[in-house]
Amino acid sequence: MSIMKVIGGGLRALFRKQQTERDLDEELQAYVENAAEQKMLAGMSREDALREAHLEIGSIEGLKEDVREAGWESALESFTQDIRYGLRMLRRNPAFTGIAVLALALGIGANTAMFSVIEAVLLRPLSYVNANELVRVASTWDRGGITITYSSSPPDFFDWRDQSRSFASMFAYHMGEYALTGRGEAKRLRAAMATAEIFSTLQVHPALGRGFLPEENHKGANHVVVLSHSLWQAEFGGAADALGKTIELDSEPYTIIGVMPADFQFPLTPGDAYLPIGFDEKVMTQRGAHYLQVLGRLKSGVSLMQANEELGGIMAQLRKLYPDKDDKWGVRADRWNSALVEEIRPALLVLLGAVGLVMLIACANISNLLLARAAVRHRELAMRRALGAGRLRLVRQMLTEGLLLALLAGGASLLLAHWALLSIVSFGPKDIPRLASIGINGSVLGFTLGVSVASALLFGLIPALRSSSQEASGLVKSAASSSREAGRARNALLIGEVALSMMLLAGAGLLIRSFIGLRSLNPGFDPRGVVTLNISVPDAHYKNSAALQSYWDAVLAKLRALPGVTSAALVHELPMSGDDFSSSFSVEGRTVPEKDEPSAELREATPDYFRTMAIPLKQGRMFTDADRLGGTRVLLISETAARMFFPGGDAVGQRLRFGARGGYEENKGEIVGIVGDVHHFGVDAAAPPMFYLPLAQAGLDGAAAVIRTAGSPGALGPPARQLIQSIDRDALVGEAIALETMVSGSLGQRRFYMMLLGAFAALALVLAAVGLYGVISYSVAQRTQEIGIRVALGAARNEVLSMIMREGLGFAAIGLAVGQVMAIILSRALKGLLVGVSTTDPLTLFVTAAVLLIVAVLACYVPARRATRVDPMVALRFE
Repeated sequence: MSIMKVIGGGLRALFRKQQTERDLDEELQAYVENAAEQKMLAGMSREDALREAHLEIGSIEGLKEDVREAGWESALESFTQDIRYGLRMLRRNPAFTGIAVLALALGIGANTAMFSVIEAVLLRPLSYVNANELVRVASTWDRGGITITYSSSPPDFFDWRDQSRSFASMFAYHMGEYALTGRGEAKRLRAAMATAEIFSTLQVHPALGRGFLPEENHKGANHVVVLSHSLWQAEFGGAADALGKTIELDSEPYTIIGVMPADFQFPLTPGDAYLPIGFDEKVMTQRGAHYLQVLGRLKSGVSLMQANEELGGIMAQLRKLYPDKDDKWGVRADRWNSALVEEIRPALLVLLGAVGLVMLIACANISNLLLARAAVRHRELAMRRALGAGRLRLVRQMLTEGLLLALLAGGASLLLAHWALLSIVSFGPKDIPRLASIGINGSVLGFTLGVSVASALLFGLIPALRSSSQEASGLVKSAASSSREAGRARNALLIGEVALSMMLLAGAGLLIRSFIGLRSLNPGFDPRGVVTLNISVPDAHYKNSAALQSYWDAVLAKLRALPGVTSAALVHELPMSGDDFSSSFSVEGRTVPEKDEPSAELREATPDYFRTMAIPLKQGRMFTDADRLGGTRVLLISETAARMFFPGGDAVGQRLRFGARGGYEENKGEIVGIVGDVHHFGVDAAAPPMFYLPLAQAGLDGAAAVIRTAGSPGALGPPARQLIQSIDRDALVGEAIALETMVSGSLGQRRFYMMLLGAFAALALVLAAVGLYGVISYSVAQRTQEIGIRVALGAARNEVLSMIMREGLGFAAIGLAVGQVMAIILSRALKGLLVGVSTTDPLTLFVTAAVLLIVAVLACYVPARRATRVDPMVALRFE
């Protein structure tokens, strides 16, 4: 029979049921008549022939059922019947349905929200053509057996690009900011400075114009710019004749050579402009200047392992050629999408595992409810078995009811997940890549559907198998025995719920303790009452360092004159800003090979910086106004730098030689003082060794103003910006930010992880409490007669209360014991997220166990209290 006939016959049986039944009746009747005629020819009477034919064919109804089941439409019709019956059962028990759907929706919703984060941050492909071919190439340094990745130097990049055969193309870039000037108030532009291969490597072309030429990567020829689509629209109204025009960036002219497509963004968020890096003739001497990010595109068929092997060989040759600069450096290529999230991937996967445990608790809750409901439906199931329903038929029916619950919960969970995602985007840290793009898309909907179906199987299978495992007679005769066996299953599930809740609570408790400890740490300065804003000025306005210093003097004079300002200062690279600059150095009188020279962070500051930030002087003197251009070159160092590099305590008076910004020149300076340590990269990071130079001796065109006020820091921002811009209208002045906000922001990711795990733990606690309450309530209902008899025989109400409480708390105690062990396992996974707290912190484990025990007491008390009010006369009639 052809497939079309099979499909057609099935459809006819579904939609022309009465006609199909008549045809079947006629066919069977014709068969019986034909068999009877054959027997009549053999000499039987018609009556005997018909009886004999009926005996041979057997049950007509059974045969008709066999015929119906032979078609594919029978399974569909049977499933439809199961759905209709399941919906009727759910409508008949609205309280059960509501509780089950809500509990399951909370579990599925939490998983959907967390998967949305994982999908957007870790799983979603980058928005480039063949993005899996893009790799990050980074310099590496082995420190104590740990390989740390760094930015790369221009000479190393050129050697990798020119000598490698594994890459179709490779480019280097670094991010920066420019001021769009000459069009009224200066506007801040986020720009990518790159080598000419950027667009060919990313396989994207400007929507208008062209990209960069190789010769435009030379200093003096690099005054061209490719605009983003949004900047083109905002400044030129989308006019095609913008090509060839000039715009001013930092008060210098740049020719517009192209406009990028509207959907292009690099690296992960849309930029404003793209410029070629202008290397000068000294570039190949900059092997020690690591400031470039490098991306490459692998050739088709080349694996990441092959590329790393080739790069390793190139780097080995460079170490031989340049032992003073490259001796300790290595190189490594990683998939770009993985490299972008390598630091946050472990934490997000731990949170995904945690929310999976919440789902298990929700499923255990629903299994308990279904087991209790199956006991109530004991007689119904017994009757269906007696009427001929097979075990598989009952299992299928109960799984269908579970699937309906799960699908209803899945629909409700999407609304809960949507609300959760709004909160995550609002309160999540800004430094998690693509977090702002999370949402409910096709992948998330597929995940929700999959989780809903899987949960239906998970929580529905145990009750279905338990309810269908006995024969009909056994079901009718041994209801009490079945109830006891189901009770044991419910108790086991309850213990598992408590254990998983203990595990999550302990993990959340450890993160909370760690976060509170970090909040109480001293960052090395006092952020209270301090506001900061970034300032940069066009080089074209200030031809030498003296002119720049005059500008900074004017800025400080105006800021100090503001009402309420107690002190004001300038610093280059503000703490907690995420910016850094380090340099190797040597101490006069010490002979150390250049490749073994130590390094420290370099900062430039004005004399009042340390007073404004409340950074203490530990030894020697601070900077003074005499430490200016033309004076003796001096510097301050931090306590950590003094301990690391001058363990004999003789730091003050030592003379250092260190690299200047850019790596071209060499600076000298005498240490005149030691100041307190500052946690520059966050309170959760160690204080690095730090050197401070007088800003007046550095000649910088950018710095951050730090202003301490006796009033509200927030009110100081607008007037401070206006005063600074009144000095130079083309100066780029950032928004004022309270320093306390920056310190708090440095803990953004830890706060985010703590909030999520805390929310999951709270949800687990609620679900465990509901589960414990449900099991004890059902136990009280099942033991109504027993309780009534006890009360009738003289048992005091306190004795009944104690009996029920002991039962519930016994389960909770077992769950707590198991959960303590599981908590230690989870805490090891959290080790990388904890600071200052042991993974087996006794106080945390004790407090979380106490919280869970208190919740268990409350969950048990309500049904236990109800049990003490049982009327013996009513209880004796209870069945």
